[in-house]
Amino acid sequence: MKFGMKEDPLFVPPLELCQKNSREWTLKEARQYKDWLLASLDERVSFLLKFLNVPKTKNQDVEDFLSSAGKKAAQYLLLKEFSECVTEKKKLTDKGYALAADMGLLVAKILLEKSRDKIRWRVLRRPKREISYNLPVLEGFELNPLEPVGGSIAEAYGILRGQDDSNVWREIYVYWLDQIPPD
Repeated sequence: MKFGMKEDPLFVPPLELCQKNSREWTLKEARQYKDWLLASLDERVSFLLKFLNVPKTKNQDVEDFLSSAGKKAAQYLLLKEFSECVTEKKKLTDKGYALAADMGLLVAKILLEKSRDKIRWRVLRRPKREISYNLPVLEGFELNPLEPVGGSIAEAYGILRGQDDSNVWREIYVYWLDQIPPD
């Protein structure tokens, strides 16, 4: 099974959205991206778990599960198929970008399941200076919203630089789970 091949398309939104920066999208385009992301979320996460060979069982501890998935994801990210050296700095390839994005979607899916409907997706439209402007975020946390795809990609770069380790996705989950308002 190959990541990013025929079985699993690379992380490529609808073509018309790829032709301009997300900050320049109209509200309609931002919503189209959110709809595409949510429509592909379950399939992408399912493929990711098969690719990493970390099946999720019903009573499995989420933190242990994310540690296992993160360990395998980090190992893949360091392979040349998933990252490359560009002027002495490592850079994610398209496959690495997809893997990192899908790890973010995995964390988002688990947080949504654990939130008991307290968090939900929306397009971030204000303030315009936000890095996640026009992107789908999870809102309903006590502090800020979470943009799981971009956050996961940033953490994947941290792994490539040696600043983060494979537990980063477990740590993201633990931090944001704690930000869900209590009952």
